[in-house]
Amino acid sequence: MSSVDDALDSFLGDEDDWSLFDEKALPQRTGTIFLVDCTPTMLGFNAPDKGASISRSCGFYLGLLACQSVLQNKAIGSPTDLVGLVLMRTRASSSQNQPNMYVLQELAPPNAPRILELEKLLESTPDQLDRRFGSISASTEQSFGLHEALWACQNLFTAWYIT
Repeated sequence: MSSVDDALDSFLGDEDDWSLFDEKALPQRTGTIFLVDCTPTMLGFNAPDKGASISRSCGFYLGLLACQSVLQNKAIGSPTDLVGLVLMRTRASSSQNQPNMYVLQELAPPNAPRILELEKLLESTPDQLDRRFGSISASTEQSFGLHEALWACQNLFTAWYIT
């Protein structure tokens, strides 16, 4: 055996030694929160036909589509994992403590009703979305820092961990 093989064997150790394996660490959950910006540009208000369903190229649509895809994949492959969806820069708020933030889906395991809710939302028009959630422009006098949105997401993780 060469010196490289000896060094590799000493580095890797005995791969068959399962006594070092921590069985408590095996069933772990992951948590993913999608944070989607709801500024007029992200909602597709600059699209030529606002009466049509959301443009497939607008950021809001792509964010919801990514969330839906992750929900579907986790429902099959990792049903104990957690997924949440938070909308930022909205006129509607899901909590008085977090203005301009709307928690659309709490941090929870994926299931069919949550996936269907996103499918229905993907079929909405920009005007319907504006009536439901509203949108604040990034150029308005209302200030909205990204740190506030990240704080809200961190609170979702904390709330889930405590319960």
